Amino acid sequence: MDTLVKKGPYIVNDCLLMYGQVSGDEDEAPFIADFSENGTTGEYTDAERATAEYFERAVNAFPAMLAALEELISEKKAPIYNLPPHAQGVIRSAIAQAKGDAV
Repeated sequence: MDTLVKKGPYIVNDCLLMYGQVSGDEDEAPFIADFSENGTTGEYTDAERATAEYFERAVNAFPAMLAALEELISEKKAPIYNLPPHAQGVIRSAIAQAKGDAV
């Protein structure tokens, strides 16, 4: 299967379908999303491709971005970054949303 971006456990194939990571040799990759507006015709707009690429990058980068935010506000590192209280609050809110916690 050809992919637009070949990094991470989630891939978008050339039909603009996103699949998750296969857990075993016999398992089928779980379907995640279809980014085409008119089905898998093989003819896709630049906007459809851009949307698929955006979501693929965002989903695959999510763990690293969350870890970076958590480090920014960690008790050990916070004095180094000298973040104003408002910025810390925004980061804490973003972390809570990313983890599915109530904000």
